Amino acid sequence: MVTKQAPDPYGFTEYRGRPMLNIDKAAVMLMESKLGYALTVVQAIGDAPASAGYHAQGRMLDLAYWDAENKNRVAKDCGLASWIRDDRDNMVEHLHQAVIFAQRGNKRGISSGGLAQIGSFDRGMNGLAVERKDRDAYRPSPKKMITHEQYEFIITGGLTLPEPNAVTRMRDGMVETLHELSLSIREGKDVEGRPVVEATVEDLKKYRREIRDRLEKMPKR
Repeated sequence: MVTKQAPDPYGFTEYRGRPMLNIDKAAVMLMESKLGYALTVVQAIGDAPASAGYHAQGRMLDLAYWDAENKNRVAKDCGLASWIRDDRDNMVEHLHQAVIFAQRGNKRGISSGGLAQIGSFDRGMNGLAVERKDRDAYRPSPKKMITHEQYEFIITGGLTLPEPNAVTRMRDGMVETLHELSLSIREGKDVEGRPVVEATVEDLKKYRREIRDRLEKMPKR
């Protein structure tokens, strides 16, 4: 029997429509296997302006906000540093994560800021420049990380993964629309003294609330 060779964990690939490292793909696959549905990845390797350089390299993931508390807990149990970001952090709603791979001080494939966030996570903090206690104090004990052996098992097809179906594709479209709406609202908030813009922001907020309400009622599959 020939065993399938695992690719370099730091090699580049694409998964769920986003560029990322193979180790990032394995982390997403692991979370999906635990959650039972395909994930919407908002950003992996990308470095959008709001990311402050954290996503310039790999091992950093932003996931859509839907089912946030459940996803946050599962991510931590899978070996990721994970936080829920929202208006309380003056951010667009999403889950921000760092993949902890091989050892907690592993510098390969991750920005210096991302590595520092793993340390912040281990201290029970929020991973932000103004460091405070994380709102979700849960940390798995003992500490979790993705090992080389676990990576090889996942990436060579060892997991049973949920495939997107009509319900998940519909939900993902709604989630992505919600994310784009939040980005537009944030931009509009910075515009002062222009009534048309201010009125549009209020309309977008109402539309966002409606989508959120509908998402809460959506099945996972």
